[in-house]
Amino acid sequence: MTPVPARLRAAYRLMAAGAPQGAPLVLWLGRTLGMSERTLRRRFDDAFGYGPKTSDRILRYQRYRRMAESSSETTTILAIDAGFSDQAHLVRESRRLAGCAPGR
Repeated sequence: MTPVPARLRAAYRLMAAGAPQGAPLVLWLGRTLGMSERTLRRRFDDAFGYGPKTSDRILRYQRYRRMAESSSETTTILAIDAGFSDQAHLVRESRRLAGCAPGR
């Protein structure tokens, strides 16, 4: 397995921390890392097998799962805190990414 380049590890950490409110993810990442959008997309695809937007979706879902394991808050509150627009958004993404509802 080929190691992930340092700039992409940095991109992954930036995405895990979250983009600034209202900032388009790919544009913000590209500017922060000094890469064009096209280069960023290509490098993500080479390193991870999918682009930065899909990586962001996966990280958001993982953030929700971690929060759900350690909190007694409602699903709606956790979904919003994790970065989903609402509970329905969480359910759609959960089915797309994990193949099941978030409670399973």
